[in-house]
Amino acid sequence: MAFFERAVLALYSLLIAALSLSFLLTSAGWTLLLDLYEYTLTRTDYRVVGAIIAAVLFLVSWRFFWVSLRVPRSKVEQVSIYRGEGGEVTITSTALEQLVIRGARQVKGLREIRPKLKLLPEGVALSLEVTASPDQNLPTLAQELQENVRRYVTGTAGLDILEVRVLINGIAYETLRRVD
Repeated sequence: MAFFERAVLALYSLLIAALSLSFLLTSAGWTLLLDLYEYTLTRTDYRVVGAIIAAVLFLVSWRFFWVSLRVPRSKVEQVSIYRGEGGEVTITSTALEQLVIRGARQVKGLREIRPKLKLLPEGVALSLEVTASPDQNLPTLAQELQENVRRYVTGTAGLDILEVRVLINGIAYETLRRVD
């Protein structure tokens, strides 16, 4: 949802909350709001303004109702990996993530791998969040991971890898079993 639509929704929600509160106060016996409402109905210029406000609120309500019924289309990102006489071959971001994970699994000393892709016209930028095994040389592990993933994805899909960022977000410690 765009910023403008969120702002209109916020204002609309506040207006509905204020109307609900006014109905609650009127139900509790506070008649000032009823008196104001009756006064505005007796004046023609206030009725015109009220009709315009009611029409705008009706249109906004209809818009939000229509948007709520719309089924969102899942936009699958894809990138072209080959163009030839026979046509074009593309790969989805999901398939590309699987290739990245497969290339990363070839590096010993990794436990978890979570790739994030940024598909750009000039190539692919990768971000890898990994959990490493204990007793690993982390700079060497990260460098090997970058090289392996770049080589594997380039060799398999033929894509240019612009960068491979590695974030080591944890060290997996193995629990030792106690022998009695």
